[in-house]
Amino acid sequence: MIIWVNDKEMENYLPLIPERMHRSVLSGDWFCLGALADPVGTDDDGTDSKVAAGVLLFSSEEGISYGQIPADMILLRWIYVDPVYRERGIANELMEAFSDVLKDNPADGILCDIPFGREYDLAESFLSDWGFEFEVIEDLNVTITKKDARNLKEREDKKGVVVRPSKENGVLPLKEIPPEMFHETFHKIVAQTKVPYYGMASDDPAIYDGEVSCGVMKNGVLSSLILFERFSERDYQLAMMMSLSPKAAVELRDMMLYSAIKLYVMAPEDAEIHVILGGDRSIDLFSFFFPDRELPLVRRGFYA
Repeated sequence: MIIWVNDKEMENYLPLIPERMHRSVLSGDWFCLGALADPVGTDDDGTDSKVAAGVLLFSSEEGISYGQIPADMILLRWIYVDPVYRERGIANELMEAFSDVLKDNPADGILCDIPFGREYDLAESFLSDWGFEFEVIEDLNVTITKKDARNLKEREDKKGVVVRPSKENGVLPLKEIPPEMFHETFHKIVAQTKVPYYGMASDDPAIYDGEVSCGVMKNGVLSSLILFERFSERDYQLAMMMSLSPKAAVELRDMMLYSAIKLYVMAPEDAEIHVILGGDRSIDLFSFFFPDRELPLVRRGFYA
């Protein structure tokens, strides 16, 4: 039995969803289809006794870069069936319900990304049977660890580069930036850049980690922002990294170094920052700061 998962039911499905995705689901930015099944060892057909057995998450995104021109796409974010309830056709039921939802949708197609690894091979095979065609691309969703932050800090320390939050060098933690100044710069960035997911980012500074997030402010003008959402003690998401300054490269470097230092000092050893590299500038910055890291490859599926 497939249902639209509402706020009241969501708690039952969160254990089937990676923690870093919880915020997008709970905020309503992503849509959630859920599969209900009879508890293991029972034949009870009563709806009230059924349990959450599987989940499918998707979103609608405008201006996704695919091919030569931006396109409107449905992104299949996550499909998962509890191992206890596998081999019952639940994944197919979720996909059938997903297909029914999209029949009258004007999107140009459906995209999904599958990492490499034996544990994901079955997912590619399953979606291929549903008509997805796959190609290998560089994955712009990367994970930066505390080890990466430590290596970056040590490398820059050797160069004599020191970045600390102070009005002298211009880098300030978000918690010390006046809210009205934050809002003004945030909306300038959204209006002047063509990064689609910036348009979906929140302009509420309380959403972001006030210690790791920061900005560059000189002569009363806030020109750059780097914003991290914190989903848990160990899980961060880079939500925005942009400068409107003529000295953008310098300001982005200073902010990244500051955030790396804060991550190194504050975060647990197994902390992770999830980064979406949204354009050439962010890709170049990633390569500059982490020259030993190569972008991982991912299997991108497309369904028209």
